[in-house]
Amino acid sequence: MSNYQGLTVRHHDRHELDLKAELVIDPEHVEQVCFTSSHAAVVNATTIQVRVRDVSRGGIGVESPIYLPRMVKATVRLLLDGTSQPEGPLQRTIRVRRCSMVNESPAYLLGTQFIAQDGETEADLERLLTLAHGPHRTEEEAA
Repeated sequence: MSNYQGLTVRHHDRHELDLKAELVIDPEHVEQVCFTSSHAAVVNATTIQVRVRDVSRGGIGVESPIYLPRMVKATVRLLLDGTSQPEGPLQRTIRVRRCSMVNESPAYLLGTQFIAQDGETEADLERLLTLAHGPHRTEEEAA
């Protein structure tokens, strides 16, 4: 997002999804986050189960049962059809840019940003957009 005359403006369109995923806290930020092993979503000391709610070319929206502070770095690992995809699960390094409570269960919506964008990230985004909307075509292909 950028700031334009006091307004916050998105750089990319978001596409709704609902996928199971795991969020693994980066070793650099483990001391900032402490997961309670009794919580049902906790897989281990650094990993929790989450849901991916939307995707854009800049990042993903993650619903988490646990609050995560801004700027925490993590890897999101999408579990596509129980990881039966030939390419395996999608994994991307992200940074939490915002965290807001969405209901009192509790559930938090994490707005995240992809840390590194490369050709592999673009291929993963195309896979996610295909999951969201079917095969993604460029404007030239559609014409």
